Amino acid sequence: MPQDSENMKNVRSIIDRIEKERLYRGKGGEVVRGSVCHLINALSTAKVSADSDMKLMLFKTLLENFKHPNQEIQDEAT
Repeated sequence: MPQDSENMKNVRSIIDRIEKERLYRGKGGEVVRGSVCHLINALSTAKVSADSDMKLMLFKTLLENFKHPNQEIQDEAT
């Protein structure tokens, strides 16, 4: 998929939208946290390019999830 395509822009914005809509809260929040960590891993493995602002946002997300009391979430963040 080309880096400039509309689909790639949508993929890059998924985590930002999840955080803005506070989908980490309530039922299923822990599943969403684990899924976000998995998505960050997939983006990294696929070597998707990111600007410094996006990298910082992804790092903060992983750091926040690493501090989560659930061990499975911590493992995903690691």
